[in-house]
Formats: sequence, C-alpha cells, structure tokens
Amino acid sequence: MTNIKRRIASFVAAFAMVGAVTVPSVAKYVVNDTAIVAEAAVVAKVATVKCDKWVDIKGNTNFRAEPNTKSKVVASIAKDTKGKPVHLISRTKKKQGNYYWYYSEFDKGWVRSDRIK
Repeated sequence: MTNIKRRIASFVAAFAMVGAVTVPSVAKYVVNDTAIVAEAAVVAKVATVKCDKWVDIKGNTNFRAEPNTKSKVVASIAKDTKGKPVHLISRTKKKQGNYYWYYSEFDKGWVRSDRIK
C-alpha cells in the first residue's frame, strides 16, 4: 500500500511540475511546499515509545531517515562519541530484526540499538 501511495504522490508531483513548466498560468500554484507535503504524506508511520537517553555511539555509524537499513542516511559518525553523548528521544515499539531503532533529536535520524555503547 505504501508503494502505491508513493507512486501516486510522485506522479502527481511530476505532473504538477510539468504543468508548471509548460503552462505559465499553473506555475503560480506550484510551490516547494506542495511537493514537500506530497512527499511527507507517504512516509510510513512507525509505532514508538518515548525515551530520554544520553548515550555514546560507536564509530562508523549512520543515522537513517526511517528506521530501516535501506533508508537514506541523514547523518553519520566517524569516531566513537565517548564523552560527547547523543540524545535519544524515542524508540521503536517492536524490534525490527534483532534490534530496536532509536531516534536522535539532534541528528534527526534513527540509529540501531547495536550501534549504541
């Protein structure tokens, strides 16, 4: 169902952009906000539990846009954050694979529990 929604949203966005380029009178209705809303509408909701943790993260760790390994990387940490903890504000309700995913407030991304020290 999510794939269908994504395809519909991308088709609508592409059609609107083509209309904006080819028909100048449509351009005034197509703005960046419209495209962002269409993209945000298709992001899957993840059941989470609130948490308030300050933790160290292992080196060579990626923070992802969504809690899965195929999601786009939004931040990465090259070296251990020993002494410079990261603030985690939520956790996935259920394990995905063998680990939970935690959301970092500062990095605005998800990190796996096995990457936390």
